Amino acid sequence: MKMTEGVYEEIEMRKKKIPIGIENFEKLRSDDFYYIDKTGMIRELLNNGGEVSLFTRPRRFGKTLNMSMLEHFFSLDGDKRIFDGLDITKETALCEGYMGKYPVISVSLKGIDARSYEIAHQMAVRDLFETQIMESFKEDVRENREMLDRFCDALQNGDAETVEKIFTAYLRRTISIRDTAVRTDMKENLPSGKATTKGPKRQDPSVCFYHGVLLGILGVKTRWGVSSNREMGEGYADILVEPDTGDMGIIIEVKYAHDGDLDGTCKKALKQIGYTKYEDDLKDDGVEDILKYGIACYKKRCRVMLAEKQIG
Repeated sequence: MKMTEGVYEEIEMRKKKIPIGIENFEKLRSDDFYYIDKTGMIRELLNNGGEVSLFTRPRRFGKTLNMSMLEHFFSLDGDKRIFDGLDITKETALCEGYMGKYPVISVSLKGIDARSYEIAHQMAVRDLFETQIMESFKEDVRENREMLDRFCDALQNGDAETVEKIFTAYLRRTISIRDTAVRTDMKENLPSGKATTKGPKRQDPSVCFYHGVLLGILGVKTRWGVSSNREMGEGYADILVEPDTGDMGIIIEVKYAHDGDLDGTCKKALKQIGYTKYEDDLKDDGVEDILKYGIACYKKRCRVMLAEKQIG
């Protein structure tokens, strides 16, 4: 049977794109790629009653795409329309009970290149913290503007006691998702290591929980200049804050108190600020009002100390 030109053109229009390398379920459905309906596995997953499910398939068998499908089905942020016409929508009761009903945390190890399971785990925790948990925390900070303003006012006014009190409150809000699996020697900074004149602090495959929380708080102050591990003096300062007043610089050194000695660790942080001469760069720029904070953290606690201003 010979096809007419009009029929041929209609068939061409109906052709879908081949999803080469597409692993995001929403993109695949929204951009009209070919999709072999595997949504029936959602029904199987919900009906098997297991608390944990393990999907064992060889590489390139669509595991990542299936995980993306599950994420978009259960997530509060999911778009229900991308499931239109698929097998799972026939299960009305399941869809009404589960679709779009849950907060979902999705973690993939696919892009992590590590030589050991421990390092791979640390990198996965870091990715989770940076891409999902930190964003949630920042949103929480934005919503409580009064708390944020009190924290920043205390920081500017040299009120270390109030800074400590409010930062502790922030830590208690986020401590349940801290990187407990990360080795203690990696808990201070995303770029950890000692200050050095030879180069920046080396990058570790570990999350900086306390450093990250502090950056997350300060980052909400959009008019403030906030930089991390900036080259200053004879080293690299953990955090430099330049409030929108234009005439002040705040240098913060964050450390983790491995032995729980918060006071001693705080003093070490202040000593590091001193011998690396971080403030020299600010003075060269004409900034005279410089505050230097040492912050030590241990589990749910922190200590904040302010260096005495030098006269003359």
